[in-house]
Amino acid sequence: MNIKEKLQSITEDDLRKKVIIPMMYALGCIDVRDTHGPYEKGKDVVYETDHLLRKKVYGAIIIKNTCNISKGRPLDNLYRQAKDVMKEFENPNDLSGSKIKIHELIIITAYKVTPAASNYIFENCGVNFPNLHIIDGNTLESIIRELISEHRTKKKEEYQFNIDTFKDFCERKSGRTISIPEPTIRAY
Repeated sequence: MNIKEKLQSITEDDLRKKVIIPMMYALGCIDVRDTHGPYEKGKDVVYETDHLLRKKVYGAIIIKNTCNISKGRPLDNLYRQAKDVMKEFENPNDLSGSKIKIHELIIITAYKVTPAASNYIFENCGVNFPNLHIIDGNTLESIIRELISEHRTKKKEEYQFNIDTFKDFCERKSGRTISIPEPTIRAY
């Protein structure tokens, strides 16, 4: 079974907790939060990273992992969720209640995104998010393979992708402990 097939065989919860959140840390994010739930305002995951101009960039991830994304009802739900992402949310690292605006949006699935669906997403959501990225199953597999290859080259460590050990791999790659607490009730 290849990486994409393994990713397609798990639930959205497992994809979010065991793969996406650890992967974002391995890609260099400073903070990654699981915000999935009834108060998510469209954001399954929120992350913080540094911009090259030394400013913070906040992004949101929408995860869909049940089937190919094509025209129709799933796409309409995705569009509504993307519209919710635009709403500001409380800064989880600041107790004063300051608000954060999302700068970029990533839509991730382990499945295929049809060209018609991709065009629809960019035409309708890209207006609000000039930094909009769609990661389909092939691209997600490629990102994971690249992370593994970079680590193998740098650390001379062999690693075969496994859903249950990927978080540990990402901890070694990022040099930090990754804890994934349950989402808080706080609306992000």
